[in-house]
Amino acid sequence: MKNLKNNLKQLLQHAKLSENELARRTGVSQQIINRILSGENQNPKIATLYPLANYFMVSISELLGEVLRPSSAQLNTNHLGWQSVPLIEWEELVKAPITDLILRSSKSLLIDIKPSDGIFAVKLKGDSMEPKFSEGTLLFFDLEKKPSNGDFVLLCLNNKESMVRQFFKKHDIAYKKCLNPNYPDYTLTLINDNTHYLGTLIQSRMDYSLPSKLAY
Repeated sequence: MKNLKNNLKQLLQHAKLSENELARRTGVSQQIINRILSGENQNPKIATLYPLANYFMVSISELLGEVLRPSSAQLNTNHLGWQSVPLIEWEELVKAPITDLILRSSKSLLIDIKPSDGIFAVKLKGDSMEPKFSEGTLLFFDLEKKPSNGDFVLLCLNNKESMVRQFFKKHDIAYKKCLNPNYPDYTLTLINDNTHYLGTLIQSRMDYSLPSKLAY
């Protein structure tokens, strides 16, 4: 058991995870993880070791062993409280109903929210929502969530153009607006009958694998 402390520390460093994040993903309390890393708990129960080993996809004997290569360890994607949601290509949004696209999507992402069959993700295209959302931002929408004033929604215009816009409602009339003043609908614009609602934004995150548009 004396190697557990160093092995777990190496795994955390390699995965760039904090104690708190590991606790959230495995269900093992942060206090227990901290006691292992500090060497205070050198004989944890199997019920503690199993989820830790399972998360890093190593055996318990490897976790406790003298030789452990963190570079060969992987991360289990079945995090507690996480679910896999379909990632839909931006160009596909105008080609079929969103419910069909969700069912047949071959790509997926993990999201830390309450599971729902109506949640999907897209990568934002264009700069109409800058500075809040840059091109390439991962946006997660729920087609079952009814938008409220100020929410961000995904819309399809005339089955030809998809867009993310901020939603407003006044006197039972729905409006949209972008955030970039260089666009014509920077001011409130009526949402007409030719515009279809595809979902309400519930989460966003930046995809740092994309090349930056800024030059240094």
